[in-house]
Amino acid sequence: MRLYLIALAGFLAFQSCSVSPVKNDDTVADTTAAAKEESEPSPYFPVLDLLKSDVIKVDSFAAGIMSKRIYDGKKDSTFINIDSFKNLTKQFIIPELDFNYFQEHFTEKSIMETSTDQLTVIYTPKENIGTIKQVTVYISQTASGNKVDMLYIDKVINDASGSSNEKLLWKTGHYFTITKDIIDANKKSHQEIRHIIWDPEYFNRL
Repeated sequence: MRLYLIALAGFLAFQSCSVSPVKNDDTVADTTAAAKEESEPSPYFPVLDLLKSDVIKVDSFAAGIMSKRIYDGKKDSTFINIDSFKNLTKQFIIPELDFNYFQEHFTEKSIMETSTDQLTVIYTPKENIGTIKQVTVYISQTASGNKVDMLYIDKVINDASGSSNEKLLWKTGHYFTITKDIIDANKKSHQEIRHIIWDPEYFNRL
């Protein structure tokens, strides 16, 4: 728990935002040679605040934003403007990640990988409602302190046009990737992978 609180404090300082404390719960730890797992630590992680903070930074500082798309094996890439970028981020910034809703409807657990000094915080819904099936936050140690490295969101969408299993990955400060496995209204399957990159170092990596 001490490592979890240190990591979370580092994130909050890094993002320069504050979150109201939540009631602390007792934790049950199961330690192995490689990892330490804690059940339901507090406070809950401000996932939505992190995403919004990164969007603001892109709006303020990004020199260029590249979109790379693969649809059923066909590839294309282009640069997009900030309005198109913000429109795509709406797939991440959804009401289910609002702090109060998140705290009420999701359970939390953490795993500390002692071999890599990486903390993984996992959220799952208490009930089968909404579109989100799991949220995972990866926090790593760096020379300057603890920081959020990645966010991963697993979603399922069902509507009149078909169904879609969606895997959303947000690499803090660099890019995000949206992978969709789609079944359309005619029962045909498709896959779409979209990389949105604002760190030039990743333009040729993805």
